[in-house]
Amino acid sequence: MGPRKKSSLSRDSLASRRKKAKRAQKRAELRKAQQALDAERHASSRDCESVEHTHSQQADDADRRASSVDRESMEQTQAWQALDAERNASSIEKKSVEQKQTWEAVYAERFDIMSGIAIARLAEERKAWRKDHPFGFIARPTKNPEGTLNLMNWECAIPGKKGTPWESGLYRLRMIFKDDYPSTPPKCKFEPPLFHPNVYPSGTVCLSLLDEEKDWRPAITIKQILLGIQDLLNDPNIKDPAQAEAYTIYCQNRLEYEKRVRAQAKAMSAPFE
Repeated sequence: MGPRKKSSLSRDSLASRRKKAKRAQKRAELRKAQQALDAERHASSRDCESVEHTHSQQADDADRRASSVDRESMEQTQAWQALDAERNASSIEKKSVEQKQTWEAVYAERFDIMSGIAIARLAEERKAWRKDHPFGFIARPTKNPEGTLNLMNWECAIPGKKGTPWESGLYRLRMIFKDDYPSTPPKCKFEPPLFHPNVYPSGTVCLSLLDEEKDWRPAITIKQILLGIQDLLNDPNIKDPAQAEAYTIYCQNRLEYEKRVRAQAKAMSAPFE
């Protein structure tokens, strides 16, 4: 019984060791398999991260390219807008210049027409004056430097009425016509200025006949203007004064006023050259 029992125990122990060895081998194989799986998972994770990084980098690159394209597109749009604005400004400026030139041409044409009407009328006035004018009065166009007549500027002289303080005086007056004459009256100015309630200190005559908003009419002649101013000398309009000193003395001290007028007439009695 003894040897058999030992042999049986020996076989059991060997079988037990083999089982342990197999279990150890399986565990080792399992560990290797787990390590291989972990390695594969790690590699896969790195690959995913690499792919994600690549995708992220590609997305960033795409964003940068899109941003660059947007910026270039915006700059190009701004450039086109600036060019359009410049073209519009140039077009507006061109139209403004063309419009100005058109108006200047129209104005020049109207000016020529009106000036032509004024010249023709004044030529007729000169012809009528030379044919018939009041005694003692003078009215004649001035001359340009080259010797031609300037029908728009006349030298005149008005004698004082007899039996008045203005008698014996010959009062020089300049008559200046505008291009729209006879639609507007001439400017009449005594040279030198007169002491008179209706004569401005500058010498300009204040008379309703010479006011287009009052009594002026295109049919009024140069002769009628000069006769009207002669009447005004001795019959001032105190309702429309133009000279404070003469107006005040005329209203407050008529004798002093007439004395001043006679002295003025004496000083202005020289013949017209």
